[in-house]
Parts: sequence; C-alpha cells; structure tokens
Amino acid sequence: MLQASAKAPTQALGALPSLPGAVAARHTRYSCTGSPAVAGCGAAAAPARRCGRLTVAAGSTAGSAAATDAPAAAAANQLPRTPAAMVEQAATACRAALDAGSLRQTVVFLLPVNEKEADFTNTEPMDYPCSLQKEFDTACALTRSLLQRLLGAEVELKAKRIDDGGVEGEPCAVLYPEDRSIAAVVFPTADRLKQIQVLAKEEGRPLLIVNPQWRNEGQVVSDFGFGPWRKAADDFLATFVPSFCLKEKRIGSPGTVDAATGTRFVSGGVVRLLRRYPGPYEAYACAPNGSSQLLERVDAEPEYKELDAMIKRGRQAKLEIFDIAKRATAIYADPSASTADDTASSEAEGDLAGLSDADIEAMDAATLRRLLLGRGLPASGKISKLRERLREARDG
Repeated sequence: MLQASAKAPTQALGALPSLPGAVAARHTRYSCTGSPAVAGCGAAAAPARRCGRLTVAAGSTAGSAAATDAPAAAAANQLPRTPAAMVEQAATACRAALDAGSLRQTVVFLLPVNEKEADFTNTEPMDYPCSLQKEFDTACALTRSLLQRLLGAEVELKAKRIDDGGVEGEPCAVLYPEDRSIAAVVFPTADRLKQIQVLAKEEGRPLLIVNPQWRNEGQVVSDFGFGPWRKAADDFLATFVPSFCLKEKRIGSPGTVDAATGTRFVSGGVVRLLRRYPGPYEAYACAPNGSSQLLERVDAEPEYKELDAMIKRGRQAKLEIFDIAKRATAIYADPSASTADDTASSEAEGDLAGLSDADIEAMDAATLRRLLLGRGLPASGKISKLRERLREARDG
C-alpha cells in the first residue's frame, strides 16, 4: 500500500532509468492466448437502444426476465459484481488492446470504497466518505492486481510517487516491474501531464493511465487550460485507447422519497457504465439491492443528458429494474408485494430459526434492518455487521 509522505517531492519521472531497447516485440507476452476469458469480451458492438437481460440480486425475484428482440446471448448482463471480476475484465480488455497494437491505454476502475467496500453492488452513498488517500491506495492496489494478471503473479512490482509530496497534496504514482517493460500511472492530475508525456516517449512500451483525476469536459475551462494548451493536451490524450471503464453515475434524484407511495426511484436512477475493449459502452440501470439491467449500448461514452434519456426510455419500456429499485427502497409496507425479500422478512419475523446462513447473506440492508428493529436490536453499521447481528439473534 502506498502511504502519503511528508518528505520532499520525488524526483521527476523523466529521471527514471531508460527501459531496455527492442521492447516493442515484448507486448506479445500479454497475449490473450491461454488466458482466462471473460464472457462477452471482444464481441461485436451491438446496436444502441437495446435493452438486456435482468440480473437480480440473490434473494430477490423480478418476475419475467424477458428482454427485447435482442438475442439472449447478446443481451447477457456482463456487469462485474465484485472487484476481482472487475480487474479480470480489465486485464482481458487490456490484453485485447495490446494484441491490436494499442500500447497507450486508459483504465478507469469503480473503486470499492465507502458503501462499496463491504458490498460492491451497493449504490447508496455514505454520509461520510473516505479520504482521497484511501481512494488512491485502493486504486494502486487494483492496478497492482491488474499488472500481475498481465505479467504473472510472480512478477515483482515497484511503485514510485511522482506527486509533490506531503499529506495535503494530490497523490499520484507510477507502478512498473523490475524490467520496466510496462508502466501504469495512477491518479494523475493535469499537473502530471508532462511527466506522462516523458514516459510516453519510450517506444514500444505499454503505458496505462489509471483513474485520471482531470476534468476536460462539462466546464468552461478544462483542467488543461484553454486555446493551444488545451488542444495540445487533448491531442496527446487522444492517442490513449479507453480499454476498460467502469463508472457509476446518479441521474436525477433517485433517492428522493415520493410522499404518496413511500418509495424512492420514482424518477431518475443509478447507472453503471461499462466499456471493455473492443466493445461498446454498456449502460446498466442499478437497484440498491444489487440488481441491474442493461439499458443500451453505444459506441461513444454517453454524457449525463444521454444517460438521462436512456433511463427515460427504459421507464417507458417498463423495464423491471425500476420496479425492483422501488420495492428495495420502500418505506411503507406493501401487502401486495411478493418479492423474496418480503417473504423472507415475514417468515423471519415469526421464526428466525428457519433462516439459513445463505438466506441471511442474500438479504439486503433494508431487510436486515427491519428484522433487527423488529426485535429491538441495533440496526446501524455495515451490512456485514447487520448480518452477523441477525445470525447471533437467530442462534441465541
């Protein structure tokens, strides 16, 4: 783990020893041949406006999972549900891009921090998010795992901080193996662009930019300035292929409670955006209990307004994910609801002894809290603690 340091700034990235020559041919070491494949990676891009198969969290039911006219295989839900699955997909995508000759790549991980630390599928934000340093350490750990999947678990990796130092600054580091045959710059800001350009001068060496922190769209002046300075930065970054991307975006105000129904997710929604080279961007609508459903596939990364339009089209098409999200966040009890979570809750309220460990693991946070509160037990804390508390109540 990389820790923040109060020492003086590290030496410039350009002072790193040069890599050995003739590394262009080495990228064949990352070939997908014989590597574990991720289902769906490398499939041809599907047309936009195509809804997909519903993935339902354990312990939930959603009725029919019928999709549109898309074939079942093409509409399969590929959204990773764990950090390990995400890194495996990223490694497969990076290999595919390397085999296609793309040595410069960007990788964006959805960081398993805050509410996602205990449950990667959780979409409800915490009141007190973690520090920037923890986000940086997590990104470095994911990058280390990615490089080990590309190079081999036995390869020793080194890390070098290239930020200005101190505990108040914006952390950034470069990770690389002993032979410096590949480099990954983690959490770079616009101030680190010149150092990345120095790294990029080494011909034939793969260079990854992981979770860049700059903003270049949606504002009057980008982090790279304006005019010729911005154009020079844009032209350089355009040489990097977005090989893997997993982001989460909140559209509208899905957490607002509708006074009439006592439910959230009446409008807006939470979208996870997935891209695996060479495929398109896939937008998934997500529910707080971990369920998700493909909205559409598009060739270019969609902006906020496009995602908002996708959600509206999904609601018009009556995709099941939106009803699941409402039930998962309902405040008022609905006697007509028939989800497995509600069934489990009503049974458990009478007799916890009938619940197995698997039943408890399948419950979402709302169900666990209802059961604990019904017995006068504390209902605060992480979901792992809630499950532990309910098991103790069952066994006691």
